[in-house]
Amino acid sequence: MAFNPGFTCPTPEDENDLWFVISNGKLMVKMDRNGYSIPRKKDMEEVMDQLSHVQFLGTLDGTPCHVAAFPDEMPSSKG
Repeated sequence: MAFNPGFTCPTPEDENDLWFVISNGKLMVKMDRNGYSIPRKKDMEEVMDQLSHVQFLGTLDGTPCHVAAFPDEMPSSKG
């Protein structure tokens, strides 16, 4: 896994971008039958308008990564 930090997203946001979302000191993860993973934009559609302090972090193996704060309790994962 190669992470390259950055300040400006090199491509327009895509449904497969990774989103590191923090709320009350906890990291939001996606749970499914394969285990846990960082959610992608397509997994976050229902809560995107509630995110604040959105920042681009860089790319992980060429995939853009963003970080954001979720203001309240995070929704539970339904995998």
